[in-house]
Amino acid sequence: MIITGANNSGKSFYLRTIAVIQVMAQIGCFVPAAFAMIRICDQLFSRIGSDHSLSHMESSFTVEMKEISFVLKHKTPTALVILDELCRGTSAVEAVDICFSICQQFLKMSAFTLFATHFKELCQLETAHSNCTNYCFVTQYESPKSGSFAQKIINDHKLKRGVARASRYGLKLAATMNFPEKVIKNAFAIADRLDRVHTERFVFAAIYRIFYKLLDQKKKPVNYMTQLVDPRKQLFDRTSLKEKNLHNSNSNL
Repeated sequence: MIITGANNSGKSFYLRTIAVIQVMAQIGCFVPAAFAMIRICDQLFSRIGSDHSLSHMESSFTVEMKEISFVLKHKTPTALVILDELCRGTSAVEAVDICFSICQQFLKMSAFTLFATHFKELCQLETAHSNCTNYCFVTQYESPKSGSFAQKIINDHKLKRGVARASRYGLKLAATMNFPEKVIKNAFAIADRLDRVHTERFVFAAIYRIFYKLLDQKKKPVNYMTQLVDPRKQLFDRTSLKEKNLHNSNSNL
């Protein structure tokens, strides 16, 4: 299970609850549920929190990687593995790469794994693996008052099928914590600029791929431009474009 959701929506609490219920059930205690079907496990691994080791001069990320390495080496097909927001101590790009690879390794075995994360890229695993499912905690926001960025946050703390669609929930939560208004306003402005930059990069990358795909077809440069503008005939006229190129070539003779 891959679990997504906003900050303070209940992901970590849910993981801890599952671990406690598993232990209670296997020692013969009642569990806090009207009905429950619990698979017996022979091992329980959990990685929750971001502890570091001062005595061993190890950062929280180093400790985390050591513990995950231990789990990968010693887990059994009937183990229960609980992972909460891995790789928070490194860059976002590397974090997604590592988490994606770790998830793929767990999916190769039948060990029941719950993985809470903010990296929505991991939710794509469901399309490639039949034993992977996406769940989320939904968060709703009420419109802020005029002149304020603070929105009322409503969490129902109910696990639902699918992927969390909320965006900028970290900023929205920070806005409710009595931050200086200038800090929050500037943070939202920076987020808007970064969104525009990411959109421009995506569009440029798409055009770049199309252009070089046409180059591979080994046609003349004039044909590259013709093919690029063909899908938008309402903006460009192929005939006038060819006539213009012909006129330019004659003028150069």
